[in-house]
Amino acid sequence: MNQDVPDVVVQTALSYTQTSTLTDAILTLLDVEIKRCADETCQKEFLFQEPLSKTRKPRNDAQYCSDICARRTVDRAYKRRKRKKAKESL
Repeated sequence: MNQDVPDVVVQTALSYTQTSTLTDAILTLLDVEIKRCADETCQKEFLFQEPLSKTRKPRNDAQYCSDICARRTVDRAYKRRKRKKAKESL
């Protein structure tokens, strides 16, 4: 038998609970918050971190994971208002 190979294999895989706990601890240390995208078709979770800029007041009201989702939501709301107004005028 090869003497270089240990008899016991060390398990390196973490369980879901361990991974989740570790992730939460890291995010807490980094002062990062997990938010859910407000776009009704996206709903992805994204990381929100306060900007490091000290020259302006940082925004902490991020609602969308990207500018694309924000624009899509605005466009969708505009089209709904436009359709509603068209129905009311009939």
